[in-house]
Amino acid sequence: MVKKLQALKAKKGFTLVELIVVIAIIGVLAAILVPTMMGMVTKSRVTSANSTASGIKDTITAFVSNMETNGYSIKRTSAAETWTITVTSGTVAVNVPASSLTSAATNYSFPGTASSKIGTCTNNFSKALAEQIIDQYTFKDAAATIYMTNGQVTGVVYYAGSTMPTGIPSATDFTNGTFAWSGAKDNQIGITTGGEILGTYPALAYTATASAGAGAGAGAGAGAGAGAGAGAGAGAGT
Repeated sequence: MVKKLQALKAKKGFTLVELIVVIAIIGVLAAILVPTMMGMVTKSRVTSANSTASGIKDTITAFVSNMETNGYSIKRTSAAETWTITVTSGTVAVNVPASSLTSAATNYSFPGTASSKIGTCTNNFSKALAEQIIDQYTFKDAAATIYMTNGQVTGVVYYAGSTMPTGIPSATDFTNGTFAWSGAKDNQIGITTGGEILGTYPALAYTATASAGAGAGAGAGAGAGAGAGAGAGAGAGT
C-alpha cells in the first residue's frame, strides 16, 4: 500500500506554465486555420451560385430557341432588356417585359392548365418560362436577373433568396466583365459590399470602380421580389 501511494505521488501532471503554452499554441493555430476554412466555405458557396447562374442561362437559351422554332420569337435589340425570375416558397413569378416580345410572342396562348406553382407573370410567354423553371429546378426561394441583348443572354445574376439585394451587377458590368465586389481576394469575389453571395454568369472579376449603370439591375431585381409576393398568393389560391 505504501509503495502504491509513493508511485501515485511520483506521477506528475501538466504545470500551469505548460497548460498556458498549449492553450497559446491552440489559439495561434485557430487564428490561422479558421479564417482559411471560412474562406474556403464562402468560395464554395460562390462557386455553387455561379453554377446555378450558368444553369439558368442554359435554361433560358434553350427556352428561347424552342419558342422561336415554334414561331414565337423575341426581339433582337442592341439595348439590354432585363428579365426577372423570383421564387417565393416554391411559387415562380417571371417578368419578361412586353418590349422584349414580337407580336407573335405577345399573342402566345398558354396551352393546357398552368401549374399551381406559377405565380404572377407579366404575360403568357413569361408563364411558359415559369413552367420551364418549375420543370428543371426545385428552388424554394430564389431570385435571378437576366440581361438580354440581341436575343441572347448576356448576363445572369442569381441570389438564393426571394428578394434580390440592391447594388447587383448591371448589364454594363457584364459588358466589362468586372464588378465592384467586397474585395479582390478569392474569398471576396462573389460577395457584395452588403455581404450577400451572388452567382453570376459569366463570372465577374473584381474591380475597385463601380460602373455607372450599377443601380439599374438592382431596381429590376427588387421589383421582381415585390411582385413575387403577389405571385405566391396567386399560387396558393390556385
